[in-house]
Amino acid sequence: MSDNQEKIVDQLKFELKRKEDYIHYLEELRAAEQKVITLTQSELKEARQALAAHESVEQYMAVERQMAQAEIEAHKQVQALSQMEIRTQEEIIRAQEQLSDFAAKELVKKDSFLNRILSVNQSISATLQLTSLLQKILDNIIHTLRIERAVLFVEKKDEGFQPKAFYHLRETDIESDSFKQALLMIDAVQEDNKSKLWKNENDNQQTITSAVAVPLIFDNDLLGILYADIISGEYVLRNEDILLAEIFCSQAAISIHNARLYNKIKQQIVTDEFLGIPNRRKLQMDLDKNEKVSVALLNIDNFSFINGAHGNMFGDYVLKEVVNRISFFLLNKEDLYAATLYRLNSDEFIILSKKKKFPLFHLEQDIRYNLYLEPLIYENILLSISFSIGVVQNESEDLLRKANMALRYARLLGRGRAYVYNQNIDFIQVFQNK
Repeated sequence: MSDNQEKIVDQLKFELKRKEDYIHYLEELRAAEQKVITLTQSELKEARQALAAHESVEQYMAVERQMAQAEIEAHKQVQALSQMEIRTQEEIIRAQEQLSDFAAKELVKKDSFLNRILSVNQSISATLQLTSLLQKILDNIIHTLRIERAVLFVEKKDEGFQPKAFYHLRETDIESDSFKQALLMIDAVQEDNKSKLWKNENDNQQTITSAVAVPLIFDNDLLGILYADIISGEYVLRNEDILLAEIFCSQAAISIHNARLYNKIKQQIVTDEFLGIPNRRKLQMDLDKNEKVSVALLNIDNFSFINGAHGNMFGDYVLKEVVNRISFFLLNKEDLYAATLYRLNSDEFIILSKKKKFPLFHLEQDIRYNLYLEPLIYENILLSISFSIGVVQNESEDLLRKANMALRYARLLGRGRAYVYNQNIDFIQVFQNK
């Protein structure tokens, strides 16, 4: 091989070597580039991750800021609420204080009213005389309510409700046209036993501006009706006034019932249950007044025989008819006799007269005309009644004993006779001789 060829071969080897080195360089460069690319992708990934993390942090920070802002707002609201609660609590405290003051005032007011009711109840319950009681009831209701006129209607047997106590009213006022509204209220109370309140809401120049009608009820019985009104217009009656009046009237009804019961029992004690006239106890009470009076002791002649022959029913009829006829002429001749008839025992009666001298002649005549000449008639039985009479005049002591002495002496004289007590006669000696 020639030198030239060797040079070419060497040159080719050199070029080959250079190209191999260049290829190796390129491969290293590619490898480096690949590394760079790989590194760049990793950094990009990391950057993206960092960016995502940054964004997450930003979002978290935004949430934190929102939460912080919410906390601030919540704190502000809490502060505002706290301030509101404080103000509300202060208002509640003030309201409670006002309520306490109001409650205290109401308590004092109610306590005063209850004490008033208790005082009124004690006052009226201590009164057993019915007429005085009714006026006292009215006087007390006037002080309890701010009324200007009042009238108390009380139920009376067979006569309905009658006005019995007045305040700034007269019986003639009740009969006037201006009282028609009041009478309508009273009639309404009688129908349902419920209180009525009336207000003059029309400006029609009526005298009454407001009025109440309240029942007095005891044990479901309507005993009376209170009517009260205002005419000045300075105050208008309200439902509260009805409530007070009802409390008062319930107490008043109890007192009226008690007074009637007391008077009934008292009357029964001094009244003969069978004949309905004053009895021996009442007679003794009247005689104990130590006034100088005159008495006539009457004994029905032969009553034991009459009762035995015709029976007790006929005997009862005789007693009732005797009482009716004697009461009739005593009442019709009140100026003459000024007397009251009492039953002493079975067939004996006493006529007590305020006259100093007993009108014995007139008594004998009235008995003759009313009981002897006008016979009693019972189931075809005709019976003329006569009496033995003992009279005591212008005496104040021991009247019954003296009258009995005079009666026994009259019997000695015969049936249908009368005798006036004479203190100069020794009755014991006379009776012993007989």
